[in-house]
Formats: sequence, structure tokens, C-alpha cells
Amino acid sequence: MRGPSQLAVAALVATTAGLACSTGPTYHQLMATLQPPAAGEGRLFVYLTDASQAPSFWPIIAIDGQTMGLLRTGSFFYVDRPTGIHQVGVGTTTANAAFGTQGQTEPVQVELLPGTSSYVQVFVVVMPGMVQVQLTPESTQDGQRDLASLHYLAPTPPLPP
Repeated sequence: MRGPSQLAVAALVATTAGLACSTGPTYHQLMATLQPPAAGEGRLFVYLTDASQAPSFWPIIAIDGQTMGLLRTGSFFYVDRPTGIHQVGVGTTTANAAFGTQGQTEPVQVELLPGTSSYVQVFVVVMPGMVQVQLTPESTQDGQRDLASLHYLAPTPPLPP
């Protein structure tokens, strides 16, 4: 028989796992209803497939210096932007008590062409005393493959420190 503390731990694990999971429409469900980008625009998808090393760490994503919000494990978001080169970056949070410090992340440059989509995958890596967020532009084929199992989740604004 489980004691009260074991039940409390089990409830906490279940709650944390539920918060980390996304429940919005899948990529294919969203694409079935989503209109193409407006003329002169492209679509940028940013996604986080797995953060099993730090499931409760949600990186702050910025596009062209504008904070979009927090990206959760198993989710993606998209933005439509004018064609051209755009910068995807990661904000630093000071609320990393469980992970130590957050290492700097080099932003990546992504080109958007008219009516097309570009993809950036986010990785969360835990190293001794710190968490590191890495950004990787992906090919259309790899991006669509990765997004197939993910859920759309509008970015959540970060909480104040």
C-alpha cells in the first residue's frame, strides 16, 4: 500500500507531465484549416520535440528581437513574416534554480521565401550547473516530419522574474 508521501509524489509527477504536454491541434490538423501566408510573406515554425533532460524548462523564444513567449515540450508555434532574413533567438531566464545558470544561445538566421515555410528546432541540453538551449534550422522535409507528432500551442508569455 502506498503512503501519503508516495501518493503526493505520484500526483506531482502526473501534474508536471500534464503541464509539459501540449493538447492543441496536431500539425496536420492545423494545416488542414490554416490559410497560406499572405502575399509577400512566409511562415516560420519553431518547435521543441523533446526536453527530457529538463522537462519543466520552457525556453523563451524571440523572433527579430520580439519575445514570442515560452515554448513547451512537444509543441510548436508559427508566425507569418515578410519574406527575407529573420532572426530566431532565445531569451535568458533567471528562474532556473533547478538547473543552475542558463548558457547563452547564439541566434540563428532563417530565410523566408514568399508562400513557403521554414523550420527551427529547439533543443534543451542540461550540462553541469547549467541548461543550454540550442537552435537548429531544419529542412522542409525534416521539419514537417518532426512536427507530425507535435501539437500547436500559442506561445505563453513568460512570467516576470
